Formats: sequence, structure tokens, C-alpha cells
Amino acid sequence: MSQLFPRPRKMFNYYFSDILKEIYSSHTNTLVIGASIGMRPNQQLGELFVNASFYRPQVSADSFYLNNQSRLAFFNQATRKCALESITDKSDLACYPHGNFFISEGKPGKVLKVHAKNCIDFHFLTAMQCVLSQYSVDIPPSFVGLGGIFLMKKGIARTHVMPYSWDNQLKTAKNINNWLHYSDLNAPLVAVGTLISDSSYYEKSCQRSGRNGYGLTQSHFHTYSSNGTGGHFHTEIQLTKAVEYFGYFKPAKIFYHMDPHLRYDGLQDFTDIMVYW
Repeated sequence: MSQLFPRPRKMFNYYFSDILKEIYSSHTNTLVIGASIGMRPNQQLGELFVNASFYRPQVSADSFYLNNQSRLAFFNQATRKCALESITDKSDLACYPHGNFFISEGKPGKVLKVHAKNCIDFHFLTAMQCVLSQYSVDIPPSFVGLGGIFLMKKGIARTHVMPYSWDNQLKTAKNINNWLHYSDLNAPLVAVGTLISDSSYYEKSCQRSGRNGYGLTQSHFHTYSSNGTGGHFHTEIQLTKAVEYFGYFKPAKIFYHMDPHLRYDGLQDFTDIMVYW
């Protein structure tokens, strides 16, 4: 996220084919799901919902075959509301320099199924993180990450998309809160992304090795609905018995941080802006 604030450093994209060649080079079949930022042809930024499978006949092949089911939620200037479009490019898929992804071969296997309803205290993702943190205490290196998908079956979710143009004054979490365009979306909603138990282990590891502390996003999920809306998923806005989730997650074996930048202290995580709601 340090790439974005107080202003994006550059207007450039990362292409997933290049990412896979670097960090997943020994596989021919790859599934990528997660949350990121995408750029429209007019250079407007939006919330990217990544769901794409890549195939190449052999690991030495330079090009991939792409089955792209990704989507982009963005702010429509004409309607002043969130809009949603499908990403239909079959040649490659790109993301702007902030995103969290779970990469696998996409094969059938055991997963962690989570069914949550009748929320009375913690929000869904907050509860998931608390459980992960408690579980990881006795597991070296005390750092657990999950990637997956969940369905918000019942309830209302608070989401955001970025406005059409960038504000030069985005220096604090309060500035960013006032700048984002929020929407309350009704279930059912589908979300993909990642969450980690605690970023402090990674930051301390960097410091012990003589490197700078790099901030990580604790949880990052993007969502969409069949009625043409979507965005960055924050939380349900009513802790009532009407809330219900089904989630399917897989623990990650390897953590990889591409092109880390110094942490931007004005904003550690998008969860920081929740205090201003």
C-alpha cells in the first residue's frame, strides 16, 4: 500500500504472466485469486477482483493461455455510483502496484470451510484474524496466511471504490476516509482475497535482518454482486442474526513480497479508516 500514498509513485502495471514466471516458474497450471487495483483504458483506477487461471504446455514456454473471470469495480462519474465491468482480456492480466493474491495449481483438495452466522460481537474478517492469531502462537514462525473465497449469503456489506481522480492531500487515514466513495451492498455477495494472522512477525524479521520495516495488509478482499456492483470489502454494517457467511480457504505454504517499499505511516491498512465511520 506504500506504493499508493500520499500519491501513486508511478503509473505502471504488473503483469501476472511475469509474476508467475518469477515466483511460480515450475508449474504449468496456475490459479490466481485475490484483491488488487486495476486500471481502465482511460487510466481510471478501480477495485480489481482477480479470478484467473493460467496454462502453458510446458514450464519453458513464454506465453500462457488465460481463462479470465476477473472484474473491476469503479466509480461512474455519470451516475455518481459504483459500476462493475468484466475483464475479458485473454492475452494477459495486469494489476496496479498494490494487491494480495493466493496462487495455487487450482486442483481439488482439502480446504478450510467456515460457516458463520448470528454475529453478536466481532465482524467476520476480524473474527477470522483473531482465530488465526491465537492458532499461530505455538506454530513457528507464528505467521499464518489464508487465501480463498467467501459468500456473504445474508446481510449488508460496507464497500468502497476510489473516486475518478486522485486527491493530492491524501496524507492521513482521515483524508483517505473522506476521499473514498462508500456503498452499502445487499447480499448475496462473492468475495476473494487473503488474510494473515499478524504482520508484526514479518516486520520484525525485516528489522532483524537489517532491512526496513515493510507494512502488510492484514486482510484484503474484493467483492461483487450479480446486480452490477462491487468494491473493496470492509465489513458487515449490522451485527444481527440476519448476517451469514460461507467461506472456503487454503493455508499458504510460501509468502512472497514483491518490490517492498518503506511503510507509509499515515495509513497502515485500510482497516485504519474504520474509526472514522
